[in-house]
Amino acid sequence: MRLRGTLSRFALAAALIASLLLGGLPGVAMATTFHSPNTGEDYYTGRRITIVVRASDVDSTGVFPVYVVDEDYQSTQVGDWEIRNGERSWRFEGRVTLDEVGEYELMVGPTFVGLFTVHPALRFNNLGVAPDKFFPIVRDGFRDRTTFSWNQNMSTGGTRITVVNGKGKAVVRDNLGSENTGPHDWTWNGRTRRGKKLPAGRYRIRVSGTHPDTGARFESGRKPVEIATRFVKKRRRLEKNGTQTSSLRKNGNCNRGSLQGSLLLTCLGGQYTATYSWRVPASTVKVRRSFRKEAGAARCRSRTGIDRRGRRVRTSFTVVSPPFRFSQCWIHEARLTFVYKVRI
Repeated sequence: MRLRGTLSRFALAAALIASLLLGGLPGVAMATTFHSPNTGEDYYTGRRITIVVRASDVDSTGVFPVYVVDEDYQSTQVGDWEIRNGERSWRFEGRVTLDEVGEYELMVGPTFVGLFTVHPALRFNNLGVAPDKFFPIVRDGFRDRTTFSWNQNMSTGGTRITVVNGKGKAVVRDNLGSENTGPHDWTWNGRTRRGKKLPAGRYRIRVSGTHPDTGARFESGRKPVEIATRFVKKRRRLEKNGTQTSSLRKNGNCNRGSLQGSLLLTCLGGQYTATYSWRVPASTVKVRRSFRKEAGAARCRSRTGIDRRGRRVRTSFTVVSPPFRFSQCWIHEARLTFVYKVRI
């Protein structure tokens, strides 16, 4: 049974053996007192621990081994401490990394200094971001969101997601509460918690959480992600049946008729003009028109015009019945296909 503040027989034997292996045990007066701020502290596996020991009432000099002893009486040396005459104060500092969980005794030679505890570290592994480049500035369904994923080796008292910008400033903090052991993910829409859009650029996401036993905060590495924007070309087709004209003009002896949405233009020495109009985006870069007509109505001709006004443009599609002695134009459907630029 381990007694706090008292060196066990096994620990004392380990200390004596370690001291002998390191070149013999110097004489230390009983008045010498060792104390350490590490006593009673909590530390974690895989993390470097800074060991500090101070001495007072020293009346002997020499080289003293400083080491720690685990619960299986295995010792790990921190370093050698040379105490010399004439010093104003006696202080030792060394570093050690411990991988076993449990209570450790801090020793200077055969002298017990204090106890500290090593806990399993909270770790966030398998960090991922998919996609690592997304386009949330315009909500069009194309890569509007990204998902940050991770795996944690134990439950957390509280988990937080933090997003920082290129200057290292936190722009998003999302407190998720307690999370269990295992895989997790968090979806981001590219905005702040208040819904404000963030500018295009590179960001980094990390997860942090509090240790369930001690409340100490641990955090993961940072995964880069990019908010991007660009212009792409899109194609669209609009259709109208033959009777959905914007205007009809005739010159001479002409008549018109309709049947089930189709338009019939008949002229005898005259001319008929049917115009179909649509509104398309101002970023339109290409327009193509076509119409479905009666197989024998080869005398129909057409032309396309674009009128750019303000933020939208108006395009007209005109079908003309030529001024022959007799002509017929049977229009079943007018089509407009256009290509335009859109920001994503």
